[in-house]
Amino acid sequence: MNKKREAEFQKLRRDLEESTLQHEATAAALRKKQADSVAELGEQIDNLQRVKQKLEKEKSEYKMEIDDLSSNMEAVAKAKGNLEKMCRTLEDQLSELKTKNDENVRQVNDISGQRARLLTENGTINNEQQPNA
Repeated sequence: MNKKREAEFQKLRRDLEESTLQHEATAAALRKKQADSVAELGEQIDNLQRVKQKLEKEKSEYKMEIDDLSSNMEAVAKAKGNLEKMCRTLEDQLSELKTKNDENVRQVNDISGQRARLLTENGTINNEQQPNA
């Protein structure tokens, strides 16, 4: 009976040792898997931080570009307003000059007509005075 128990005890001890070895191997594999996962997640975190920094830099650059474009648009709008005002002023001046020119042309035509009439009258008077002389 003792031998039977001793054999059973030895078998249980071998099973326990096998189980312990298997458990340790499983634990080692799990520790390695966890370490690999932690390393991979660390790399992902590093990559995401680099991407985040890059995106923040781009965001800052775009914001500066937007500010510059906004300033340029304001300057262009102001210049456009000034040019439109100048254009209206010049159009008004052109209209006044056209009116004055039309008046001057009318006066020149009137004076030319008066001159022609006076020349005709002068010619008539000269013709009337010549036979009497």
